[in-house]
Amino acid sequence: MTNSTTMHEEPLNEAFFAEVMGLVEDHWIECAGWRDTIPLAPDIARYILLHSVGQARAFVLRSKGIMVGYITVLTTPNLHYMNSVFAYVDTVFIHESHRKGLTGVMFMRWVENEMRTHGVSIMSYHVKVAHDYPAIFKRLGYTPTEVIYAKDIRGVK
Repeated sequence: MTNSTTMHEEPLNEAFFAEVMGLVEDHWIECAGWRDTIPLAPDIARYILLHSVGQARAFVLRSKGIMVGYITVLTTPNLHYMNSVFAYVDTVFIHESHRKGLTGVMFMRWVENEMRTHGVSIMSYHVKVAHDYPAIFKRLGYTPTEVIYAKDIRGVK
């Protein structure tokens, strides 16, 4: 990471979404599984609502003041462990021009430390099979714990 690259927690609000949407579209094009049949349509109002009750956070990576990456995290007491707060990474994306060196690892480690200060016990990433980075997760001390299967069931009997 260069001296001109900074990390910030930023509010999930209209200004955030106005700025982040270009990266969100890049992320969708790169990773979305059903891009041809399900249009990108973030529920901005719900993100803002969840942020207002402390259940959604946005962390941003900036280079020379320009947003080049983001991690959004949803937090909630776990239904199986009500005395523990779990953090579920909703999205993580770094523009390809900044995916070099340890930038991603440093950003993820910083977000993890921020979440720890907010009382989070367990943090998990839900990653696409085609965009899994096991070396990064291993370096950060994460282990695979679950497999998620998905299927488009519209019109299927």
